[in-house]
Amino acid sequence: TLAFLGNIPDESCAPIAKAIESAVESTRAFDVVIGPGTTLLGRSVLCLPVRGWGLEQLAEAVRSAALGPDERGAPERFFGHLTLARSAHRGRIPGELVGRSLSASWWIGEIHLVRSVAGPDGSSYDSVAVIPLKP
Repeated sequence: TLAFLGNIPDESCAPIAKAIESAVESTRAFDVVIGPGTTLLGRSVLCLPVRGWGLEQLAEAVRSAALGPDERGAPERFFGHLTLARSAHRGRIPGELVGRSLSASWWIGEIHLVRSVAGPDGSSYDSVAVIPLKP
């Protein structure tokens, strides 16, 4: 997750994707490292930390492009992460899932603008735009 944009109307997705594409047009693909283990983000999100050279700058470019000055609010401290699970109804993640070892690295060559749709059996996710980075 580079930036959480909140509730965005469908008709805003294409302009947001175009703004992100313009903001990152000179950004080169890069490696990231995930891990070294699972952690909590708040009390209801289990995730893996993600680090990489340029990741914070990329996140800021995406956030600035996607959100207007009035929507950005106070600057947030960026915490690169991959969400693994969310507990239902803002409940707690079981403690035995926290601190599990897992690490890997991979090449980031594109950005996905992802929409989540809440449903009775949980959320579903789909990429509404894929924005390539320079090789």
